Amino acid sequence: MEIEKDGKVSGYTATSSSSNLKKWTIHRKIATPCYQKLNYGSAGNIIRYKDEWILCLQTYPRTDLYITQPVRYGDGTA
Repeated sequence: MEIEKDGKVSGYTATSSSSNLKKWTIHRKIATPCYQKLNYGSAGNIIRYKDEWILCLQTYPRTDLYITQPVRYGDGTA
């Protein structure tokens, strides 16, 4: 999900849940910072290891991307 702050576009990872896949809770931000140089998104696989669930995330930095500019996906540090 992207948000605007001072005209810049940044992303963070959010979560929601459903018991029937029809009705969902309102999303809530989880432990990823909203920072253009990280720009978390594109949740990958969720795996279970022993009694723990692990979520893999990718980052697509979009440094100096402003809401008035065309969309771009990642820079050379992705």
